[in-house]
Amino acid sequence: MRVFQNASQALREEFRPCKRCKPTGERLPDREWVAQITQYIDSHYNEKLTLEHLADMCHGSPFHLQRTFKRLMDMTPVEYIQKKRIERARELLAHSNNQIADVAQMVGMPNTPYFITLFKKMTGKTPSEYRQLYVKQQTT
Repeated sequence: MRVFQNASQALREEFRPCKRCKPTGERLPDREWVAQITQYIDSHYNEKLTLEHLADMCHGSPFHLQRTFKRLMDMTPVEYIQKKRIERARELLAHSNNQIADVAQMVGMPNTPYFITLFKKMTGKTPSEYRQLYVKQQTT
């Protein structure tokens, strides 16, 4: 555990200030808190991310995280993670020759059948269909 003398020192080290850094006990505003969570997800989408891990990382409870994130982002943290992973998968499928299973691994989804199902649900196409369509568009 690292302890900082003040909130600005914690922020410089890319940590969210906790009550120790804010002796008045004031909470970080919800928008800033959610922004830090989304930044963390954006940087770590390819890792195993759970609601419990995110809540622990940002010094909150899973329930509060879920409720606050949904209220401000109009989606749950899990939906945001899935969206980020599928966005990255689309880039990889369009600009690489990696196998579908490899792309799934690269975006943090080791279960290939689930990745294919989620990809189709979110884009309307399977990863293979998406890649073929992208290649076809580039050649015409």
